[in-house]
Amino acid sequence: MRVPLALLGVALAIPAVAVGAGAAAGDPGGERPPGHLVVRPLDPSASATTGMLTLSVPGELSLSPAELSAAGDHLASQGTLSDISVTDQREGSPGWTVTASVSDFAGSQTSINGYNLGCRPVVVSQDPGPSVVAGPPVPPASAEYPETTPDDPDVGMEAARVLADAPPGSGLGTTILGAECTLVIPTSTPPDHYHAVLTITVI
Repeated sequence: MRVPLALLGVALAIPAVAVGAGAAAGDPGGERPPGHLVVRPLDPSASATTGMLTLSVPGELSLSPAELSAAGDHLASQGTLSDISVTDQREGSPGWTVTASVSDFAGSQTSINGYNLGCRPVVVSQDPGPSVVAGPPVPPASAEYPETTPDDPDVGMEAARVLADAPPGSGLGTTILGAECTLVIPTSTPPDHYHAVLTITVI
């Protein structure tokens, strides 16, 4: 069963001086997509389960202002994706999988490759008990790939990656998910405010 998507805004600021603290991340502005989805089977007559699978997401992931790495070969920005809630009230415990993917980060002059975002998924809490498994860490692509697909298929969040998996027989109740994210940015990237869309899917 494939269900609708949740869209998150992702905001990033690259200050004119990339080093130093205190710069504020930009406000992406505009209308934000809804942060709550109630999901039902696309064809209830063909489904062997009853009940609802609910996905609730925060309105935005804000990344910190980019700073120069210690080696001086790239910029980096961090952020925490939190409070992704999955509630499964379906009979039969069919299980579910949550995935996430991100678009390129668009600025007024150029863009940053979505593969340059990496995340470490975390299962924050489970009710009634442990059964959900966090997805594997996804390292960011190298800053050497500003506009291309990296050679390593296992890096970057532009391709859909598993945030958490509940095998059949598990996942009932409410599970809270999160992720620690890092964006690697080429040093040639001009100062600007960059925005992307993070798509979260539960199947």
